[in-house]
Amino acid sequence: MDPRLIVLMVMGVALLAWVVFCGVMAVRRLRSSASRSGLVAQATCGTCGARFDVDAAELARTFVSKSRSVTKTRRRGAALVDEPRYQRFSKKVWCPHCGAQRWANIENVNELNERLRPELMRVGIRCLLVMAVGGFIILGAASVAMGFADRAAETRVEEARQQQRDALMEHYDSLRDAD
Repeated sequence: MDPRLIVLMVMGVALLAWVVFCGVMAVRRLRSSASRSGLVAQATCGTCGARFDVDAAELARTFVSKSRSVTKTRRRGAALVDEPRYQRFSKKVWCPHCGAQRWANIENVNELNERLRPELMRVGIRCLLVMAVGGFIILGAASVAMGFADRAAETRVEEARQQQRDALMEHYDSLRDAD
């Protein structure tokens, strides 16, 4: 198998693994940042109708959510920003009154979004920069390996050409000596 093909396959797998790793780390850091914020959400249980407070750490821990939102594009400075405004946002959280995990409507989700957005943007941009730098390092390493593989392939081709020339010269010399 051609070494250049192997380098390309290894580079592709390494880049994919790096992107997946950075995605997982970004989600973990975003959740950790939301948990450290200390914000509290007001929730209403969808089953019993009880109102209770939910810590931001609990909201960041749960995966399942249902929402209905309207997005509005606003102008901030020189950029157009598309911001969702939630009409309804529900998460599966532990209801202290029911004693089970239930769907709860989060009442102050828009306020939480506005307060968490700057920190989450900083964390997200840092994660994207780390992903880009790591990707460039992987591409650079693959480029160096590809250069070595190209030189090896050129050497093999030149050796094959030289062998072919030598064989033709021997054949030509044998024909000339036979005359």
